[in-house]
Amino acid sequence: MALTLVSTGCTKPLPDPVPPVPPRPTGSATPGAEVTVPYRLNVLDLCKRTDLAPLQDFSLKVRSTDPRSPFLGSGESCLFEFDQANGLPATLQVQALAPPTVEEAKRMYAAQRGTRMTRDTAVSGVGEEAEGFAIETEPKPGFKYGEYRIQARNANLVLDVWLAIGAAAFIPKETLAAKVLAILKNTLATVDDSWRVK
Repeated sequence: MALTLVSTGCTKPLPDPVPPVPPRPTGSATPGAEVTVPYRLNVLDLCKRTDLAPLQDFSLKVRSTDPRSPFLGSGESCLFEFDQANGLPATLQVQALAPPTVEEAKRMYAAQRGTRMTRDTAVSGVGEEAEGFAIETEPKPGFKYGEYRIQARNANLVLDVWLAIGAAAFIPKETLAAKVLAILKNTLATVDDSWRVK
């Protein structure tokens, strides 16, 4: 999620640019157990439907939302920017993609792995594959910026949740990871229920 600095004079970090999707491999696909799920991309509005309850411990106040189009298309994205009492930035980005095939979703998932963040761990319970990424920076004394991101793929649905919060001391990575995972699980349920063809 991108970050807007509140009167700090610092450059505001943004989510890592997503590289182009690699070309589709040639040749016939190998039969596999994963089955493409029929999704219809009706308007979901992640800016309204994203459940922010997991962030209530941080006492964040939504300053703005931006329903920007995903870098890779075929889905929705929302960027939240928050105000904090400490005047430091906090940002959340939620993205959902539903390409027409599992193979396309795998390539999208792989394309989004290029990141300035360090891979943290594999994540279970949210699809066929999921992993977390983390980074901590200190733009200036007294401003410690912790970021955590989880991307997940469940069949041909690809989700990405990125949280960044500025504070006087680094928020434990495990705390950020738990918040991101909770938002991702809620978003997965919301998106699947809304887009899946019944």
